[in-house]
Amino acid sequence: ALGLAWHHAGDAARAQPWYARARRHAASEGDDASLSALMYNMAEMRAAQACRETLDLAHRNAAELLLGADSVRHYDEAVGAAVMNELTPLLRARILVLQGRYAEARLLYEQNLPQAMSRALTRLDSSRLSDLAWCQANCGSPEQALSQARKAEAELDPSCDPDDRAITHGRLAQVFALLGMAEEAQRHRAMAAQEWTGFAELQQDWRGRLEAAGFQP
Repeated sequence: ALGLAWHHAGDAARAQPWYARARRHAASEGDDASLSALMYNMAEMRAAQACRETLDLAHRNAAELLLGADSVRHYDEAVGAAVMNELTPLLRARILVLQGRYAEARLLYEQNLPQAMSRALTRLDSSRLSDLAWCQANCGSPEQALSQARKAEAELDPSCDPDDRAITHGRLAQVFALLGMAEEAQRHRAMAAQEWTGFAELQQDWRGRLEAAGFQP
């Protein structure tokens, strides 16, 4: 939990020692479920950071991110765990989008996203839906992309984290721009910028609270 807290607060370096301690405890106790969850959470955080850094260029570390996602799947298969079976394909799809492999990502999203949403397994419904819209737009399906983009707008939860909202708005800005809807694209671009500003302020506050509480590595 402390590793994730530091990571989400924008300090990956201070998150690492906490991750290492969690891994040692889980390994010593033979806790395969916790190890699987730890691997997934670390891969998810790295993928989320990549989305924050860029939404319009193939990410330079996408191959490494994909290796992390595949490691979760391979580990679960090896130990017979099913902790992340529902979520790992969505993580892999997000990374494929960063690589510009839209057809592969689209297939994974279409196969796995409805079931995950129906079971309330992800709080990032709007950003995943906006990713799928982006894939459809890049795969030559403009009508589907527009419909999916509207669904992403409808699923956008005002109570979710600002970075999740920012990622959704940023991706929707790209979708509408590609569909030739300039005004819609600019509206989402402006909202994304506003949410990123709010998220940066939150991260600064979180880091201060962690430091004040004495939760140093």
